[in-house]
Amino acid sequence: MISRAKNPSGSFVKLQRTHSKRPVAIPLALSLLLHAAVIVLLVFNFAFSSEPKVLPPQPKIIEAKLISMEQLPALRAQPKPVVEAPRSKPVEIPEPEPVKPEPIKPEPVKVEPPKPEPKVEPPKPDLEKQKQIEKQKLEKEKAEIEQKKLAEQKKQEAERKRKEAQDAERKKQEEAQRKKQEEAQRKAQEELARKQREQQEHNELAKAMAAEDNAMAAERDQEAVASYAGMIQRDIQSNWSRPPSARIGMRVTLLIQLIPSGDVINVSVLKSSGNDAFDQSAQTAVRRVGKFPYLKELADKSPAAFEKNFRRLQLDFTPEDLRQ
Repeated sequence: MISRAKNPSGSFVKLQRTHSKRPVAIPLALSLLLHAAVIVLLVFNFAFSSEPKVLPPQPKIIEAKLISMEQLPALRAQPKPVVEAPRSKPVEIPEPEPVKPEPIKPEPVKVEPPKPEPKVEPPKPDLEKQKQIEKQKLEKEKAEIEQKKLAEQKKQEAERKRKEAQDAERKKQEEAQRKKQEEAQRKAQEELARKQREQQEHNELAKAMAAEDNAMAAERDQEAVASYAGMIQRDIQSNWSRPPSARIGMRVTLLIQLIPSGDVINVSVLKSSGNDAFDQSAQTAVRRVGKFPYLKELADKSPAAFEKNFRRLQLDFTPEDLRQ
């Protein structure tokens, strides 16, 4: 190797070539030896594998073993061992021609007849245990029956309580409805009684007012009757012709029949004065008047007063201007 270096003066100086020698002969020799050994092995292996090897037939050995019938189920239950086949090498080997081995007759195996199994006697029944089982069974059935009875009783009791609750609710509603009806009837009766009292009070007041009015009307009627009677008395006296036998104190009671218009329809003597001429003169005076028109006003205002006092009027005729 040649190198150059720059000196301080700027010129290059040629340096001496140096060589590095390495030991390469030993590794090369070892590599060659290894290759040669591999080649030799391959050649020998091919030579040996090209000739087929014929193995002599080996006799089959059968080993017999006597087993009992009791061990048979256990042996049948044991799994059979699996024999793995030997793995062949990946080297291809030509198949040799099959050699028919001579059959080897197996030796006869003496099989002993199986021993008869001992008779197993059936177990004797345990009476006490059976009784206990029967007793437990009966107790269980009784318990189930009791549970069913209790469940049915509970169901019936629940149904009874439900019906009682329904009946109580229905009775409560009926009682409330009855009280409501009674209250309504009581209020209706009270209202009716109040109305009756009011009507009675009104009737009584009306009766009292009517009685008062009647009394007042009767009083007025009496006054009117007295006034109309005086007017009738004056009219009769004004139309009366005194008989010569008339004297002071003579009195005749006349019955005069009138109609609402005031017309006289009849006159008669109820009580005589004892003097026929005086009685006849009084009747003649009434007939001369013939009609009292002011009675129509009374008949229009108070028909009852007219009917009561003037339909059949009793008049005492007593002239005041009679002589002794």
